[in-house]
This record gives sequence, C-alpha cells and structure tokens, in this order.
Amino acid sequence: MNPSRSLPRRFFWIALIVPMIILLALPIKPLLTLTMGKQITLLTEPVDPRDLLYGDYVQLHLAIEHVEATRLTPEVLSALKNPNRSDGVPVYVILEPQGSAYGIKQVTMEKPTTNVYLSGVIAPYLFERPDRSSPTYQINYQLDRYYVEEKTGIQLEKWARQGLLTAYLKVKDGYGILVDLKKHP
Repeated sequence: MNPSRSLPRRFFWIALIVPMIILLALPIKPLLTLTMGKQITLLTEPVDPRDLLYGDYVQLHLAIEHVEATRLTPEVLSALKNPNRSDGVPVYVILEPQGSAYGIKQVTMEKPTTNVYLSGVIAPYLFERPDRSSPTYQINYQLDRYYVEEKTGIQLEKWARQGLLTAYLKVKDGYGILVDLKKHP
C-alpha cells in the first residue's frame, strides 16, 4: 500500500467521524438531566410576554431570578464591582427547600460538590423592586420560556401574569430543564 494514498483516506475518515461524534454528544447533558436529575419545584412571578412571534409559549419569571446581596458570597460581590464585568458574572446558585418550593440559600462562584444548584449569570447592577425591601441582583438561568402545544398557552399565560404558576424542573450538575408548569394550590 502506498503511504501517500493512505494519508488522504485517514483524513477522510477523521473528517467523517469527528462531526458525527460531536452531533451524538450534544444531547447527552439534557438526556442525563432528564433521566438522572433531581426534580425540584420553583415559584414563578407575574410577567407579560413581550414576543409572540415564536409560537405558543409561556414567558416565565422565576422567583429565584432576584436575589438580595446578603445571599452573595464576598467573591461574587467583589466580581460584580469589577468595571470590566459589564456582561455579568457566572455563578452557581445553591437551592434549598423553603416551604413548598426551592429558594436561594447562597450564590457562589465555586461549583458546589453537594446540594441542589443551578448555574446562571448574575447582572452587575442592582434592581429596585416595589415588592422587595432591599435592592436585588438579577440572575439569568435561561429558563424563561416554556413551549406548549398550540392553543394551550392562554390559560398558563393568564396564571403566569397573576403569579399562580409553579415550575417543575429537573436539575443535574447545575443544568436545569423545565419539565412542567402547574397552577399552585
């Protein structure tokens, strides 16, 4: 066999196999989360959807998206004061049961080894909210949309605007997937 002819063949197989491996690996994290993740419950807050062009979905605002500075570790507070971090700070939010749903225990930059936690990005500016006694920081978890079947989202949106929805998530290693929405009792 001519070694110069086998080299292009190797590149052909590598070029064929590498994209296949990447495509097969993409759904691994969501599938592991759905099958092995811990199911938790989160409360939602009222919000009006702003964009109705994406089909039927419910715009969500989770109660854990706003956090008081007292729940942040000193490292997170220091990173938020850095003027070069205008795009936000990646954080891990440790959750704990608080009544019928989970709430924020602590926000840290260190990946937790135990407990239930979500990863997110905290915005470097404070929000003044009339329903909160102190200013809060906002955390984006990328869990703000829940897609529903055609013509079934109207009632869910009504409950979401009234703050009557409970979100059910599967969480594994900081990654969360919305699995269901229900009206809380």
